[in-house]
Order: sequence, then structure tokens, then C-alpha cells
Amino acid sequence: MSDNSIVITVYSHPEFYPPTLNLIDELSLKFDKVYVLSRNVFDSKWIYPNNTELISKGERISIRDSEKANNFKKIVSFFSYTFSLWKLCLINKPKYVILCDPIPTLSFYLISPFLSKSIKIWYHNHDVLEFQKVKKYSISWLSHFSEKALFNKLAIFTLPSEERIKYFPLKNLLGKYYFLPNYPRVKYYSKFKKAIRSECEIRLLFQGSIGPGHGLEEIINLLHIKVNNKKLVLVLKGFSTDIYKSNLFSIAKRKNLSNHLEFHGVTDYSEVPILMNTCNIGLAIFTDNDVMNSTLGTASNKIYEYAAMGLPVLLFDNHHFKGHLSNYKFCAYTNLNPEDILEKIKLLDDEFDVFSSNALDKFSSVLNFEKFFKKIEL
Repeated sequence: MSDNSIVITVYSHPEFYPPTLNLIDELSLKFDKVYVLSRNVFDSKWIYPNNTELISKGERISIRDSEKANNFKKIVSFFSYTFSLWKLCLINKPKYVILCDPIPTLSFYLISPFLSKSIKIWYHNHDVLEFQKVKKYSISWLSHFSEKALFNKLAIFTLPSEERIKYFPLKNLLGKYYFLPNYPRVKYYSKFKKAIRSECEIRLLFQGSIGPGHGLEEIINLLHIKVNNKKLVLVLKGFSTDIYKSNLFSIAKRKNLSNHLEFHGVTDYSEVPILMNTCNIGLAIFTDNDVMNSTLGTASNKIYEYAAMGLPVLLFDNHHFKGHLSNYKFCAYTNLNPEDILEKIKLLDDEFDVFSSNALDKFSSVLNFEKFFKKIEL
């Protein structure tokens, strides 16, 4: 046990939220010991700092299988996780406990009467819980109430998007609020060779949750067209349902374009920059209008990971994204009309060096995690 320790907990796994990895690395420089608690839903290869201990509770099960489990198994898993959090805090008596997203707030709300009042609570929200979309009396549904109830006990509250403030009761906040955008760390991304312009093909990369609303179908239908006499390749990195993946390959197959489409699935986060290095344009198209997708200007880590690797970025043409990024010269915007998509791809390829240089410059000077983390007073 260390007198200067901190507990960070996320209900899924920290590698599913790269900004959490940034947080862990930065906190490892300030605390003697960092404990990271999650469920056992991912086979991690991430190298954590020497003073950091990752604790994965329960039998190994994928995040998707855990979502499909019956209610009894979900309840058992939740209380096992909650007990582990209580035991970890009771034994180690950390200065802070950081709760990432709503479900950990429910766990802490249940165990807080049995813990020292000296533990400071920091709540960081990655994903706003849309209460009307969750099943009544489910764990997520109950978390909505614990999240709100903890605000008058919080020492620190952080959000990656200023537009999301209105979804939280800041008037009840005991401590301080800080804006902590989902930007990458300079220290990590400075280790990788940057992307370059290719003379033979243009590789368009989309990373994240692969599904409708990202312009992928529209782009696949254009892969038979050469831009600047270069082959177009769509590279997809992340989770996709078997049905959606099959639908995308069916579109490509009908046009005899199967070799223009690549799937890389879910991998360790350390492999993400390596794949980006093989690509030429980053896609960050979000057309949905729900809370999460309409507030992604500073919360979409993929936009800034692309920039950290020198990739020009193609965004959806709407007021939100232009409001955040129009002053930076590494982005182009598409309305997803076929002619417009091709025009913007050509622009990003023609001016690759200009866009790439601006991306790297803005990342190192402004759009990085360290710049905002250092503002937080611990």
C-alpha cells in the first residue's frame, strides 16, 4: 500500500477508451502507485507504466458476449466488480478514485458508506448515458441516478466535450470542472513514423465502431474510380457485426472490388499507429444526430489520432465539425454526394504535404492531451 496512490476504474476495459490510457500514463507520473480496475473483457498487450497495476476481474469474456449474457450473469458480474472496487479502495486507501462513465458511479455509490470519507472522487464521462434508450431497472438505468447523486461529492469532474455540459447537474458540483478533450499524447505518438503520400494508391482509413452513419457504403460505391490515377482502398479498423461486415463485402463483391476493401478488426491499441502509417487519409464521418454523434468535435479521438500521424482528415460537412475544426488546415468536409467525395479525396491527395504538415504542427502545439491535463489541479 502506498500513501500516494490512485484508483482508476472503467467497467469495460481501458484500451477501449484510448484517452483513459493517456490518463493512466499521466497519473503514473504524479502518484507512487496507480491501480486500474476493469472487467476481464479484453486480452491486453498494452505496456503500462511500472508503477501501474491492471486488475481484470472475472472469467475472460468478450465485451460483446458480456452484452448478450442473461440478466442473472450481468448482475453477478456487476456485483463482483463492485466488490472488487470496494476491496481495492478499502485496502489501499487511495487519495483519489476516478470513475470512468456511469456504471462505476453506481458501484461507488453503493460502497461509499463503507469507505473512508477522505477519498476524493473524480468522475470522467466518455459517453453520455441516453436515459430514454436504456432498459428500465437495468444496471445502466440505475446508473443514471447514481451519476447525478454523486455530483455533490465530486472533487473533480471532467468531460471531453463542452457541448455535453448541459446533460450534467453542474450546479450541484462540489469540486471543480475541467475540459479534458480526447486528444492523443505527444509523448506516445512521437515514437512512430508518420504517414506519407503514396504514388500508387490512396488508402482511406476509418477506425472505431464500424456501422451505418459513417459514409462507408457511399465510399465503397466509388472505389472503382481512380483519383489522380491512383487506386482507392477502404481500410476499416474496429468492431463490426457479422451482418454489417457481410453487407459491405457484398457491395464490394458486386462491383468486383473485394481487393479494395480491408478489415482489421479489434486489436491492441499499440497497433493503431502502425496501421495509420500505411494509410493516406483518415475518415471521421458521423451523420447521426444523437447526443454522442452530434457532440464529437473534441470527443472523437480518431480525428486527432489521424492528425498525430500526419493524416489529412475527411469529416462530415456540418456546422458542428466546422465550428471546431475550420481554423485548422488538415481537414476537408464532404456532404457525401459522390462527386463531392471524389473532389475532397483529390484535394487531400493533391495537397497532402500541406495538410499533413499542419496536422502535425497543430497536434504538437495545441491538440494534445498533455496541454489540457496539466491544467487539472490535484
